[in-house]
Amino acid sequence: WMFDFYHAMGCYGIEGGFYRSNPDDVKNHYIFRKYVDVGQESVASKVTTVMKKLADEKLKGLTSSRGIRRGFNSYLAANFDVHDDMQRSLGGFKRQDNSEQYTMDLPALILPPAKALTGWPDARARVYPPSLSALLALRIDADKIAKFAEKLFVVSVPELKPGGRLESMTKTMVASLIMYHLEMSKRFPNGNLVVETLRNAAKDIGIGDEGLMTWSKAIKD
Repeated sequence: WMFDFYHAMGCYGIEGGFYRSNPDDVKNHYIFRKYVDVGQESVASKVTTVMKKLADEKLKGLTSSRGIRRGFNSYLAANFDVHDDMQRSLGGFKRQDNSEQYTMDLPALILPPAKALTGWPDARARVYPPSLSALLALRIDADKIAKFAEKLFVVSVPELKPGGRLESMTKTMVASLIMYHLEMSKRFPNGNLVVETLRNAAKDIGIGDEGLMTWSKAIKD
């Protein structure tokens, strides 16, 4: 969960990141509205500063936003389903020569060993983001799932709302929060804002923490 983008964004939502007090503010369409005016050249350095602040002391010297981008771009380069133009688009590059600077020498060897080290049963299996469809497969009422999601965070960003262009992202964030609830509960036995928010939401819709654990396992499996 510490490396899951959707889980991180879900935590950001629980912290109030998607709420806007002024509905008429033009910046409401931006998820990170405080960074709307940040110049492109300074984004990497700001992200690196935050990452180093949160990293373990032994890893601070090896931590940078460039490393994250190189890892992702190397994964794209190793994926046979991703052609060159798609790689540039997904990686945020405009020129081929620029994207190649962010590709490691042996990209095909990067992801499988990482998955093997983290306990994946099949290190070469394709990776998919978590989905709420696993709950629907258990015949859990869609309205109940929607009510649970509504209790996690207030969404003011139009694109993240139902019918918005990023609605699927919101659903994936909720799925990720549910999937990692078991691990988060073990890591924080006394609870924290994220754990308690999910527990309270589960209680409000009548499934309790035990039911939430069942949802968590269903999505992970």
